[in-house]
Amino acid sequence: MGVSTGNPDASLILRDDKTASIVMTYVADRNRGQGVAGALLSSAIEAARNSGYERCAVDFETMNTAAARFWLKSFKAATQTMLRWIPGQL
Repeated sequence: MGVSTGNPDASLILRDDKTASIVMTYVADRNRGQGVAGALLSSAIEAARNSGYERCAVDFETMNTAAARFWLKSFKAATQTMLRWIPGQL
């Protein structure tokens, strides 16, 4: 997305009819470490496969080390996003 004067100038979202996308996953603290996330992922991949998808993509914050450990067991990195903190902003 491009932004000028605080307003979006443009954005681009690409869709691929053969790629299922996992856009949010959350497991409550009390349920972590019990295989819940793995079971959710297995179910999601099976549903995607049954719907004709050939690939599955996930986007996660690498600063979330628990999420990174989980997702990198089943997925490989395909893109990289760069982030720069602006002192005194946001």
